[in-house]
Amino acid sequence: MITPFLEALSWLFAAVLWWMFYGPIRKYQCDRARYRLFVIRDNLFEVAARGSDLKFEDRAYGMARTTLNGMLHNVEDFTVVRLLLLLWRVSHDVHWRSECAHHSREFKRATDELSPEGRRLIHEAMGAAHRVMLVYLLRRSLTLLMLREAGRLLRPIGGWIGRIRHSRHIKVAMSYDSNIAGYDEIGYRAAT
Repeated sequence: MITPFLEALSWLFAAVLWWMFYGPIRKYQCDRARYRLFVIRDNLFEVAARGSDLKFEDRAYGMARTTLNGMLHNVEDFTVVRLLLLLWRVSHDVHWRSECAHHSREFKRATDELSPEGRRLIHEAMGAAHRVMLVYLLRRSLTLLMLREAGRLLRPIGGWIGRIRHSRHIKVAMSYDSNIAGYDEIGYRAAT
């Protein structure tokens, strides 16, 4: 039989763990992700400052920097729910899907204008930023672990998840959403 003291102690321990997970640990994870995004953005800035393979005037640099600024702005709000909403929007909202595709095409055109080395630098920076955001999401949320186990229960409810063919859709949706946030951060919206 559990004594009232041990039961109270176990509840106190559970409350401390809950507070740690939703307090200092989440703040640390957010700060860590934000720091890594700052490093990626600053490294890209330094390369553009040298001006050999990438220049400040390059459209791809501007788009990448705006997207990175949006990621920095949105990192604390990036949750499983937000990711699922982005994926739902990509699969259901025709206008938003076309805007994502337009943004992706424009980014590809902009990177095609660069030298092979400049293109590599931009793609590496954006790939690293997407990894930072997804690792942050995995570390932040236990929900993904539960979703993995409950996947068979979610299939009838969320069959739209199956329409997402590969991770490129996640990256495009995340980039477009972050790009909008980056433009909002500096006071104007992207032209549609």
